[in-house]
Amino acid sequence: MLVYNATKQQFIDDVRANVITDRFERDEAVMAQVRSHSEGQVMHGLFPKKVTDAVLDGLNDHEKLSMPLPTS
Repeated sequence: MLVYNATKQQFIDDVRANVITDRFERDEAVMAQVRSHSEGQVMHGLFPKKVTDAVLDGLNDHEKLSMPLPTS
């Protein structure tokens, strides 16, 4: 059994970070820029927009999951 020795907020923060990291690792164009350019150059490429997109997508996903179920 996996035991997670952290607060609830730390757990949530770790999950969010992993979700965003996973999104970047699947984006070959961003990963190619990260692998082949300096940090300064990466910040002028696709990376900043993709960070914003990933955060907004994550918030949207969270909102969908947190909506109450309709009652019948």
